[in-house]
Amino acid sequence: MRCQCVKRAADGAVADGVEADVQLRPRGAFDQVDAEVLESVLVAHSTGIKVLLAPVPPAARFPWRPEIETRPRIAQINEWLERFARETGALWIDYRPVLDDGTGAMKPGLAEDGVHPNERGYDAMATVIQPILRRMFRRTKA
Repeated sequence: MRCQCVKRAADGAVADGVEADVQLRPRGAFDQVDAEVLESVLVAHSTGIKVLLAPVPPAARFPWRPEIETRPRIAQINEWLERFARETGALWIDYRPVLDDGTGAMKPGLAEDGVHPNERGYDAMATVIQPILRRMFRRTKA
């Protein structure tokens, strides 16, 4: 099923009514998550788009920025995202049980760099999102 989406280009231009099966919205810098999510959700709500939010995937460290303490910051962002989802009526899609090794790091084998899910990581995430999307699209078709 296709849905109406809002797509924001890198230059800030917005294209309303873009059709897509699923739109993944890559976000900006690690420290800009709150503002970017807030803006995206407000734009989506204003156009009647159902919002699904998910946590930042677990990461023990960023290999390219080893000085950053990732676990506390990711936990803080995810607490905010989950609360924000509840407060705005967005659907919370929690991938952490299938990705997190219990310490705030990615489970072994799910990311080559320990940060970005690989094919096995995305397969694990699919076990969480696919049943939700099936239910959503089934309701939409009815």
